This record gives sequence, C-alpha cells and structure tokens, in this order.
Amino acid sequence: MKNKIKIKIISFICLFLLSGNAFLLSDENKTQKRDALFAEGIEYANKKMNNQAIEKFKKCILLDKQFVDAYCSLGVVYINEKMYGEALLVLEKAVSMDSRKAIAYYLLGKVYEKEKKYEEAVKTWRKFISLESDTVRTTEAKEHLNFLLGKINENKNKK
Repeated sequence: MKNKIKIKIISFICLFLLSGNAFLLSDENKTQKRDALFAEGIEYANKKMNNQAIEKFKKCILLDKQFVDAYCSLGVVYINEKMYGEALLVLEKAVSMDSRKAIAYYLLGKVYEKEKKYEEAVKTWRKFISLESDTVRTTEAKEHLNFLLGKINENKNKK
C-alpha cells in the first residue's frame, strides 16, 4: 500500500517536472520565433518592403508584448510610410515600457516634430539627449531642439 502511494507521488512529481520543462521549451521556442520574425522584419524594412516589415513586427509584438525593439522598429517603418499617428502610438508604448530606451525617444521626437507638437517634441528631444551621450543622433537632436525652441518662441511672439 505504502509503495503504491510512493509510486503515485513519484509519478506526480515526474509529470510535474516534465510539464515544467515543456513550458520552458515553449518559452524558448517562442523567443526563437520572435527573434526570427524580428530579423525578417528588419530585412524587409532594409529592402523598403514596408508592408511585409509591418506584418513581421506586429507578429513579434503578438508573441512578446514587452519586446520594445519591435515597437521601435515598427515605429521606424510607420515614420518611413508617413503614418505618423500609428508611429506615435507604438513609440509612446515603447517609452512607457522602457523609459531608458534612448532610440524610442529619438524616434518619438521626430514624430512629434512632424505632427507639429513642438512642446512634446522639445521634452522628448531633451529626454533623448539625457539618455544618449555624444553621437551623430545626439547632435541631430540638439539641432532639432534648438530649431523647435526658436519656433516656439516665434509663435509666442506672434501672440
């Protein structure tokens, strides 16, 4: 009787451990699939095949809703397609998920500027500059920031 109980307990433990490994494998497979889709999206984006890139990045996000790089890459494609409303949504999501992701602020600054949301663009460019040290993008951001500050002052003087 005691042996049967021990066997059942051991069987239950083995089954539990095996199912746990199955979950680990499925997570690993999910990550591999996500990364493969992301790489395909990058390839399509580099070839200016933006519809296909959008599809791949959206599939990445479906597999991993916390994959900030996919949101940023999707934002780039939307910017290239002049789909600024869509870019705004995904990039705002990216910065809300990772407030230290400099590239998300850089891209978001571009979108705010295109949408003539100058006050938001200024805040976003400043945040980007605080996160990324001197690079070509930082120099560009500083130029945008100075331009926008001039625009804002110009608009205030008109009123």
